[in-house]
Parts: sequence; structure tokens; C-alpha cells
Amino acid sequence: MTALVTGLVYLGWRLAFTFGGAHPVMFVLLVAAEAFGMMRLWIEVSLIGIVRPVEREPERFTEPDADVVVIVTDEPASEVRAAVLSARLARGCGKLLIADRDGRPDVAELAQRLEIERVTGSLDGDLGKLIDTALVRCPSLYTLLVPANLVVLPDVLEVTSGAFDDTEVGVVLCRIEDTNANHEVDFGGYGEHHFRDTLLLGKLHNSGFLPWWSDMAVVRQTAIADIGGMTHTGLSVTMSAGIRLQAAGWRITDVPVVVARRLAPWSDDVHLHRWSRDLYERLAVLVDPNAPHKNEHSTRLSRRVYRIAGGQVGRSIQRIVLFGILFTTMFTSSLPLVADPVVLIGLWGAWMGSSLVMRYVATRSIGFTPWIVNDLRLLTTNVTVAWKVLSRRPLQSQLMDPAPGRQARRIFLTLLQTGLTGSLVVFSTGVLRPAHGDFVTLTTFGMSIWLLLMIAESGSGLKLRQVRQSFRTSEELEVFASKSCTAVINVSQFGIGVVSSVLLEVGARIRVAFGLPQADGESSRIEVSTKVKRSTHEGDRHVAYLGFALLTDDQMDRIIEYCSGVAGMRMLRDNLGVALEETTVADVVHE
Repeated sequence: MTALVTGLVYLGWRLAFTFGGAHPVMFVLLVAAEAFGMMRLWIEVSLIGIVRPVEREPERFTEPDADVVVIVTDEPASEVRAAVLSARLARGCGKLLIADRDGRPDVAELAQRLEIERVTGSLDGDLGKLIDTALVRCPSLYTLLVPANLVVLPDVLEVTSGAFDDTEVGVVLCRIEDTNANHEVDFGGYGEHHFRDTLLLGKLHNSGFLPWWSDMAVVRQTAIADIGGMTHTGLSVTMSAGIRLQAAGWRITDVPVVVARRLAPWSDDVHLHRWSRDLYERLAVLVDPNAPHKNEHSTRLSRRVYRIAGGQVGRSIQRIVLFGILFTTMFTSSLPLVADPVVLIGLWGAWMGSSLVMRYVATRSIGFTPWIVNDLRLLTTNVTVAWKVLSRRPLQSQLMDPAPGRQARRIFLTLLQTGLTGSLVVFSTGVLRPAHGDFVTLTTFGMSIWLLLMIAESGSGLKLRQVRQSFRTSEELEVFASKSCTAVINVSQFGIGVVSSVLLEVGARIRVAFGLPQADGESSRIEVSTKVKRSTHEGDRHVAYLGFALLTDDQMDRIIEYCSGVAGMRMLRDNLGVALEETTVADVVHE
């Protein structure tokens, strides 16, 4: 409330007392940009509710009557296999299907080898139609729809089935955590996910007005049939279907239990692909002419939440406008930002300060600086995705292609960085003198230096506390493990395993167990993700489960043979979900 009140007072002062001497166009742009910031602040404050914390000891319901559909688009084959194996081990799963949108040969081979039924998409690529085809073949009352980039935990159906005791519930959402996130780092846009998936749930959960995000969910078959299926839901699939369900009287609820894990994005491109797909679906709902427009509280509130996506695009445009204003005020006096320094510091400082405190409190668990830097990373991506939605063009964002807006962002930030650096040099050396007073000059310099630091931060990598290294020998891996204060996950084309920092010999054991190639000096590429939170046994089991799900059958046999002295290792292979209740990857590697 402090941010809202001080912001309104500041805008009133800006309109009433600072117009004189300013260029009309520049003044209007500045006021519009600052008014947009106020609007976003009001939306965020109005939607924040009571935080629903993630439960670590969920209530489980036995014998859920549910099937599982793994939806495959363009995920890597290793992730598809991990998703299918984890779904196969979900307790209470009646039937397992693979919905293959593109009819991929590697997915067909996987389905044949594991003897799992597979349905393929049509030539038009209608994902909703593919899901409907899969749902027709599922005989159970409920169906878990899981993207192929997730690994579900064995109790996913047990902890979600109880929500369907309410006969008005049509969709149950779940919590998903990234393998090396645990709310400690920002995945580019993760701050927004944290905001909507945690803070908004308290506001929307009890009323059943949750939007159906483009992620994993358990659906009631009769609810989907009631709206005529998910075929031809427009550019958005799950989100458009969610509005239609709510307009038909069905509720969408969530269970605050972590029931799935997702691998962190390995590159800037993968991160931008994930973000752009999510933004594309949310924007598509707003421009979908076929979406229900009933004047009901549920659909109105859901649409209000979806409009946050429009705010993402507006924020990118706002940033571009503010950059232009910053450059203009450095070289001209067309926009006197400071009519009264004391008033500006008091009002603008109170508005921005209280806003930053609110955002810091909301995002401190994932990192405040990455949350700010994320604006720069998504600067052109948001605008590119919005243009495709407004022009009714498909996103055409494949993981193997350059991500939308990536190159434009790099060019824009490079030019901005060069321009700011050059301006600071010519001003500081006295080659040019600023066109305004010393106070404004000092303020502009400070803003420029801060912006340069943020640009450098945004261009230095994903900042996921995630590194890429080539290990030519097991000794190099041991040295890396010995320097890590926490456990690390090693991912390669051979699988994934946990390396303990207290066991220096673990590098050799992983190399032998996984059969990492060392012949002819060949480097074995290993992706290393640090900062895996292992403070609880629950977290260990999640990581361990994901680790073994990504192993191939041959690798599992090799580990079993190598660890032949460990009782229960064969049970681990045959019944992974049961064995992992007491066994972790670190235990296995140590033994």
C-alpha cells in the first residue's frame, strides 16, 4: 500500500509541476512509462494472497483410478525416456500412453521397446486434437497429462486423486521443482513463475479460479468431454480449455505438493524457448475469439490473471522507452527530470523503494538480482512472441532452432552498452558537457553505471550456478567434486548421477559405473549442475529418483554388477519407486 500511495502522489506531482520546459512528446512518453509501472504494481498487489507453502509430507490416497499420458513435442530423447520410465512407476497407474505430436522415429522405437501404446499427431500439428485422441483410449476416470520434460514421482496419482472428491473439480494442478533450483536461483522468468505459482495461489485456490497453466495436470475425463474436448482450442491449448471449463461450471484446483522434477535449462536458448512457449499460450488466450466471454466471476478473474502476460510485453516496451529517455536526457535538456530535487528524492524514492522492497520479499528465495536481470534477457523475446500472437502466426519455436528474439536482444544490448560506455567516457573526460545541472548529471551517471552492470550480468551466462566442463580424466572430476561444498549432479549422454563432495573417489566410481569413454584421450562431456539442495531426505529422494530414471537399462545393469554387494539393488531396478523410499544415489555410489 505504501508503494501504491506514494506512486500516485508522485505521478500527480509529475503531471502538475514538471511539464514546463519539457518537450511534449518526451514528457508524454515518460509519464506513460511511469503510469504503466503503477498499473503493474496495482495488478500484482491486488492478486497477491496468502502463500500456500509446499507440503513435504502430503496426504496420500490409495488406489487412484487414473491413467497417464506423456505428451512428446521436441524434447530430447533422454528426457522423453526419463518421463516415460517415471510415469511407468507411478503407483496406481492403470494405462500408460505416449502422445507423439511429430511422429518421431526415436519415440516410436522407445514405445516399441517398452511395449507402451503410442498415438501420433495429425499433419496440422493440433496438440489439442492429439490429447483428445489419447484421452479416448484412457478408460479410467482421471488422466494425468505430463509433458515429456518432466519426471514424475511415484506418488503423483496418490496425492492428487483426493482433490477429485469434490465433484465440481475438473482439473488438479501440481507443484514442479527444477532439479537444481529449489527456489535458490533464477531460471530466467523463474521469478514470474514463483510469483504466479506461489503468491497467486492463495488468492485463487479456494474459489477454484486457478488458470490452467501450460504444464502438468490431472484431468477428469467427464469434464473434458463436457466442453467437447481440447481439439481446436486455438493457439493456446490448456489455458483456453481451462477458461472453457470454468465457464461451464467446473473448478480448477491445486495440490501444494511437489510431485515432479524438471531438468534445469542447459543453455540460454533452451531457457528462452521455455519462456516464449509459456508466454505465447498466455497471450493467445487473450486474443482467442472463440474463448468463452461469459460475464462470470471465475472467467473474469482468470482473464485478469492471464493479462499479466500482456504486462510482460508491456514491461519490455517500457524498458525500451526508458532507455531512449535516458539517452535523450544525457545529451539534451528536452526533458528536465528534476524540477525539485528534494521532492523527487522524497516521492520517487519512496515509490521505488517500497516497490523494490515488495519485490524483494516476493523473490528473495530465488535471488533478487537475477529477477531484475531477467528483464533484460527477455527484452526482445517478449516483443517477438507478442507480434506472432497478434498476427495469428505459429511460434515455430523448436529447441534445435535459435530462440525467438535472441539475436535481436544481443544486438540491442550491445548497442546500448556501447552507447552508455561512450557517453560516460566523453562526459567524464570533459569532451562534452551535459545539457543540465550537476544533480541531474550525477543521477544520470548513476543510472547508466547501474544499467551497464545489469547488462554485463545478463550477458555473462544463465547464472544458474550451472557450469559446463570437459573432464579428460577421472582425477579432474574428483578435483571438481572435492572443491564443491554441496553435492553436484553429473549429466551426460550416458546418464545422470550424484557426486558427493566428501568422497574424492566418487569420480572414478561414477566413471566406471557409467562407462565414461577415456580411450584415445577423448573428452567425456559432463554437464555439472551445482547447488542441489540436500538438506532433507525428501529432497534426496527426489534427486535420486530423477537420477536413476535417466539411466539406460544397460547402465543400470552395470551399476548393479559394480555394486553387487548392496542388498536390494536389483529391487531398485525392478521396483524403483519402492526402493527409493530408503535409498539415495549417494548411498548407492558410496556402497
